[in-house]
Amino acid sequence: MPEKNWPPCRPVIYHNIQEEIVDPNSCQTVEQSYKLWLSILVTSFTGRYSPISVIGQLILALVYILLWPIFDFIARHLTLYRAYKDDNLSYFRWFFLVTLLDIIFGVFIGIGWVFGGGGGLIEMVTNFKAIHEKGAIAIVAGVFNAVCATLVFAQVVMHIMLWRKVHAYIESKGWTILPGK
Repeated sequence: MPEKNWPPCRPVIYHNIQEEIVDPNSCQTVEQSYKLWLSILVTSFTGRYSPISVIGQLILALVYILLWPIFDFIARHLTLYRAYKDDNLSYFRWFFLVTLLDIIFGVFIGIGWVFGGGGGLIEMVTNFKAIHEKGAIAIVAGVFNAVCATLVFAQVVMHIMLWRKVHAYIESKGWTILPGK
């Protein structure tokens, strides 16, 4: 068993995409998955701040910052990593399930239906409507909301692109996502 090397600050797992995934196309797909996870980290920190938030939203935002990136890394990225490494259809199926959940969650976050919409389109519209009452702070909040929604929807698109790429690989092997077919 190779020595644990990830995360660099306190290694708990062995993670080396280039060494363990031999096929160049598969390696590129898993690297794309890892970069998508890194973008989730960035988005979770940029999108959870709103200048007119309350303490409850701040607490929920901290939970969101801690849970989504960890869940995404373990359940989506590492599952895809293992699927390509072991060429295992069960791991690919788990990847598709978790990616579907990620896409749905991203749409809900981007629109602003989750946790009161602190960073979504609904809150952005609300902030821009409140410019006459609240002034410049509403503009700043609206811009933060717009940036967050844009980043989240970009991630949804990247998840869909990754889904399609992995699905094409599955089809090239003659496999199917649904069991029993």
